Amino acid sequence: MNKLLNFAILLFVVLEYFSFFYTILHQTLVPSLKKQIKLIGLLFIILLIFSSFNFQRTTLYYIGLAFSIFLINILFESSVKDILKLYIVSFPTLSIFESVVIYIIQSISDMGEKGNALPCLIIIIIILWLYYLLIGKNLNKDAFQITEHVWLIVASVMIILCLLITYFTFLLTEIIVPKGKLIGIVLITSGSLTIFILNYILIYYFNTKQNFQSQVSFLEQYNEQQKQYFEDLLTKEKNTRQFRHDITAHLLQIQNMSQKGLCEEESQYIKELLDEISLINQKGYSVGNDIIDTILTNYLTPISSTCTIKVTGYMDQELNISRKDLCVIVSNLVKNAVEAINNNTCTTNKLIFEVNQGKQFLEIKVINSMNIKNVSIQNGHIITTKENKHLHGLGIQNIEETAKKYHGRYYYQIKDGYYSATVQLHIKPFVD
Repeated sequence: MNKLLNFAILLFVVLEYFSFFYTILHQTLVPSLKKQIKLIGLLFIILLIFSSFNFQRTTLYYIGLAFSIFLINILFESSVKDILKLYIVSFPTLSIFESVVIYIIQSISDMGEKGNALPCLIIIIIILWLYYLLIGKNLNKDAFQITEHVWLIVASVMIILCLLITYFTFLLTEIIVPKGKLIGIVLITSGSLTIFILNYILIYYFNTKQNFQSQVSFLEQYNEQQKQYFEDLLTKEKNTRQFRHDITAHLLQIQNMSQKGLCEEESQYIKELLDEISLINQKGYSVGNDIIDTILTNYLTPISSTCTIKVTGYMDQELNISRKDLCVIVSNLVKNAVEAINNNTCTTNKLIFEVNQGKQFLEIKVINSMNIKNVSIQNGHIITTKENKHLHGLGIQNIEETAKKYHGRYYYQIKDGYYSATVQLHIKPFVD
């Protein structure tokens, strides 16, 4: 019976942290769990082995905590670093709830240290999932993707609260006379819940506001790019109309030169006309999508005179990829390529932009010449040695995170003085 109780406590500690990460922190599960089944089975076997030892409740709790880290690492699309960062907040938060619930259970019926632990864990798990079904699933999932500095502040606050509540719980339930226990439990419960809820609301609305400001900034930038794009289109259309208006006069002039046998003058005149036509055609880039066309024209036009640019491919105007996400991916790819070219002293710079659309996938590739001496690779990521370390830092991170939303991937290659970056996205709803 004791072994069964130990196993139940270990299992529900793991389920408690899994539930917290899914319902409160809104972490995303991996697309397929087929590869993880063997690891999950191994986890349960190890839990059974540990449950055979006569550990104290606190020891069992920490063992379950360690195994929950392992489970969350294989079930959620988060790096080990991000998981540990979230645990710094999760641990004190759940510890506060556990303290409150355990003291409530003790006031009703004290079943011993381990006996109180199991119903406490079950109650917390039920509360987490009720919250998620009633409120949590309708909230913005990105509202808790906040910076490390903010997480550190939140974690510090929660740890301090955890220590304070533990201390006052001891005072109210052990030092004060038994008549004050009920009042103490009510104060601890209401105070803890109030502080946690307020903290949760502040994080949510603070980050929602930050995301809103980020979107406003993005829209302003995008609108400015579109404005420039359409101004370029109008200029191109104006130049085209002017050329068409004068084409008859040009042809008459060429005919006159031909009749007079002025071959060299005629050849030079035709060359000037062709150069003018070429200049008109080069004032814009198009792959069939307004967002991408706007970005390409905005970033590539300034370097067109010093760099050989090639744009190929076609994609639909409407896809199941949001305009914002498409802009994040393409703008960062192209901006990084342009910055690499501007920092390259080579006189034969080259940039190739390719887009390939299939029935289920969209592939976007950018190839650009670069100065290989200015970059190094650490942990699979590019690190620039120049002062502007954002060159291949934040932009690439944004690309990777956005690609994950569409079950896609980002990968790159450095070879023979060229940097090749490729993003593949699912353009149809992903079905596991």
